[in-house]
Amino acid sequence: MHPAPQPPASATVRPARELDRALQNLCPGDWSVDGPDHGAAWQRAELPVTDTDPLLFLRSAAVAIPAGTHYWSDRRHALQSAGVGTAAEVSGDAGAEFADVCGRVGALIGCRRQRLYGGFRFGPAPDSAPEPLWQPFGSYRFTLPRVELTRTEGGTVLACNFKPGERRTLPRELQPLAAVCRESLQAARSVPALVRPRPVPVHSCRHEPDRTRWQQIVTEVLQRLAGGLNGGALEKIVLARRTTFAFSGPVDALALLARLRGVNPTAFHFAIQPGPGLTFFGASPERLLRISGSTLETEALAGTRPRGATHEADERLEAELLRSDKELREHGFVHTRIAECLRELCTGVATQDAVRVRKLAHVQHLHTSFSGTLRPGRGLADALRRLHPTPAVGGYPTCGVSDLIAATEGFDRGWYAGPVGWIGAAEAEFAVAIRSGVAASERLHLYAGNGIVRGSTADAEWAEMEQKILQILDVV
Repeated sequence: MHPAPQPPASATVRPARELDRALQNLCPGDWSVDGPDHGAAWQRAELPVTDTDPLLFLRSAAVAIPAGTHYWSDRRHALQSAGVGTAAEVSGDAGAEFADVCGRVGALIGCRRQRLYGGFRFGPAPDSAPEPLWQPFGSYRFTLPRVELTRTEGGTVLACNFKPGERRTLPRELQPLAAVCRESLQAARSVPALVRPRPVPVHSCRHEPDRTRWQQIVTEVLQRLAGGLNGGALEKIVLARRTTFAFSGPVDALALLARLRGVNPTAFHFAIQPGPGLTFFGASPERLLRISGSTLETEALAGTRPRGATHEADERLEAELLRSDKELREHGFVHTRIAECLRELCTGVATQDAVRVRKLAHVQHLHTSFSGTLRPGRGLADALRRLHPTPAVGGYPTCGVSDLIAATEGFDRGWYAGPVGWIGAAEAEFAVAIRSGVAASERLHLYAGNGIVRGSTADAEWAEMEQKILQILDVV
């Protein structure tokens, strides 16, 4: 993690005790206001503050405002954002085209620094209602926070999003938020123990599918891959497992996420809280896409080995990963699919000369990066439609694989392995929501998946999922 960014030298840094007055008054002398002076689009007012960890700020603020909050950090920590309250929202329970959702989000953005944070389900909503666990999230959900603490390389600011006509009524609305922000900033700076979740006894643990059913479905899939079913058209499918732990007390998801960030600082970290006692969170190693102007970046991440207990053991496992025919084929399907998509979406496509290894806290993966220049008329919605789901979380060929996954796994993936991130005026970034879980009051649902190809075995794939889930279990 890079050193904590400092506010610009010219900025007047407000101590926390003055924030409630500043928020209520939105005094132009204190705030830098950006956005249209009239119309339906939103304005954004920013106030430089003393450097503060947005995740710890949110963890404190969410106690008072438990709904409509978010946290996001990219893998370089160049952008960290915590949002409290909801100024505007784009959401829906039924499936929608990426173009429709991106268009509705874009219509709300009134200035360069505004972003809406959220994500999408992995696949279409089931014919029957989604599982109750996922219903509050909807099929997609993006929120423009009312108040946002943002830390970038340029400094830390407290921002407020509002419409031009709201200036008169805003102080009254923000009064309770102001007190929460002030107290949360103070707590985030003075109570580092917030990142230490209290140990809570586990009452039970349940796997879906269980070990016996996993053996059955992997055997069936391997028969299909070998040509025993449907002519062997399928080359790869990613199957997942949900593990549910029941605790004797509430799960502190934001404290767990802070610990995950410490263990694996080079991941994308995210949390979305649509309601009290409910948080979807994760530490994903995989970027789905980043768009900045006309530049598109993405990556292939597939093929796994655990980390070694010693440097020598770790190097042996890395060499084994780079030599494994099975792992290289699994990665190759992802690489091939992404290259096909980028040829359609972009010009000037560039990629690494060779497959590399990305090392995480508990596992290491084969990795290839890509970049290109979007063709005229192509944009975020086109990139989402073409790239999601990659064969790293879906399958290859991609046609019909989401339906096959839903019919095989036996549980609702919800937002697991879906796109999660943010959309701005001329930029966007999404991670693949893997290494993730849902904290729902006293229950913690953890998700992990593996690519099944010819040469896979049920026992080895089960053990690999254990390694992936271990990343979160280690901090519980």
